[in-house]
Amino acid sequence: MNKPFPTIITTAQDFLWLRLCFVREAESGGDGSVLIASDFTLKALQQLLYNTYGAAHFNKKGRYPLLYFQVLLMSQQFERVRCHCIAILTSPLFLRCRQSTT
Repeated sequence: MNKPFPTIITTAQDFLWLRLCFVREAESGGDGSVLIASDFTLKALQQLLYNTYGAAHFNKKGRYPLLYFQVLLMSQQFERVRCHCIAILTSPLFLRCRQSTT
């Protein structure tokens, strides 16, 4: 999941919790400068998870369909959680499975 620490960070949850530990609220100094690096804000983490990694990264070979949902939820991306749920529930695979069980 994370190249520098392959034996420490072995799951998506480990990676996410490590990144969440570093998240800090962006504060600005008296002169308008930002005191915290932009890499450690919640917004930067959300962009990393959504734009850089995306759903396909967290669902390799279709084995973990709900992992991306969990990642979005834990990173407080509630609107994207809703959109991802709608996408899953309206996917042809889900609809076929649902029809075969009724």
